[in-house]
Amino acid sequence: MNRFLFACSLLLSGGTAWAVTYTSYISQLQGEGLQDPYNSVHLALDITDSPCKSTNDSNRFAISNEVHQSFALAALIAGKKIRIQPTRRCNSAQIETINFIMIRAED
Repeated sequence: MNRFLFACSLLLSGGTAWAVTYTSYISQLQGEGLQDPYNSVHLALDITDSPCKSTNDSNRFAISNEVHQSFALAALIAGKKIRIQPTRRCNSAQIETINFIMIRAED
């Protein structure tokens, strides 16, 4: 079932199925307001390969919609790992945006 959900999320991700993904626990969520570029999920993982300076400096990715925010909050509350695929594009705050987010049930 998890493989099926992952495969579906890749198909819906707009053709970036072979891009980098990160799997980690969430260290914190940051919410500033609707459509704010600083709404972000901070991972308990050192990120050094992002094209965005603030992502590398703070180990975070921008959350641009309510679905991603809800998934991140659910994973944080449940103490579950998430898998994200970034877009490799920076927002106006130099934070890399998220293409998809998935909660890891078996971790």
